[in-house]
Amino acid sequence: MRGYALVLIVLLLVGVMGGCISSGGENSSTSRTASRTIPGSAGTSETAPASTTSSPTETTSTTTPQTPSPGQWLSGVHQVEYTSNVTLDLNVTVIQGNFSQTNALRLRILTRAYLDFEGRNAIINTTTMSLSDGTSGTTHLLIVNGSMYTKTLSGWLKVNDSAMSELVWDYNIISLAKRYVNRTPVQRSGNNGLTLVYRIDSEDLLKMAVTYFSPTQNAELNVSNGVLELHFVSGELKWGRISYDASSKAEVNDPTMGNMTIIQKGRWEGIINVTETNEKIKVEEP
Repeated sequence: MRGYALVLIVLLLVGVMGGCISSGGENSSTSRTASRTIPGSAGTSETAPASTTSSPTETTSTTTPQTPSPGQWLSGVHQVEYTSNVTLDLNVTVIQGNFSQTNALRLRILTRAYLDFEGRNAIINTTTMSLSDGTSGTTHLLIVNGSMYTKTLSGWLKVNDSAMSELVWDYNIISLAKRYVNRTPVQRSGNNGLTLVYRIDSEDLLKMAVTYFSPTQNAELNVSNGVLELHFVSGELKWGRISYDASSKAEVNDPTMGNMTIIQKGRWEGIINVTETNEKIKVEEP
């Protein structure tokens, strides 16, 4: 029973989703085609010669660029690369008849991400490791012009997963920051930049938690304590943190093990580092 519970949850996490979002240079179907777009910098301008009897004097003026507000900077992000390091702690209880067993499961989910919001292109490679029993797996996902492909043992497979698409495009760190940055934060500090802390709405939490905490589509899912933390330096988002608690209860009819009830309680905590913005990468169909 212990082995079944651990393998079941790990396979669900690794095989179905494979982590939040990630990209890597290992994929043969990608190549960089443009350099980073850098916001406008200081410039100089010449003024007309002064009206004096002496030789004309050339003067220059320098305009210091203003630091954009977080909202202004976010609105100008069209492509983003980032890495994330997620720790997922789960207590998994499997109930079958009069028998019940609870196991603790800790997962480390490491990702690299590239998202092109304009072209709806993405590269997603994720490594999920079980720190409890050593199980690990890597998944690869490409999105090309909105079409999604996942890599299997037999090659690339085109898939149609609206829930996954919504998670990729609406619940990445940039999209979440855009959604919350104009709201009133529960905490604001200016040490070493600007830190904004928000409570995540339950509706958004459910969308984020369903992939990791629901063993079946009909699972009863509850979420709480959602926190979004954003850290800006000179108006630019440098890193963020997403955390929340979740629990679920699902009835599973397994052809080998029979009818079971699976109860999960756990916590998700991830740190996301923005490594590049507005550098376009060509993403081709596999």
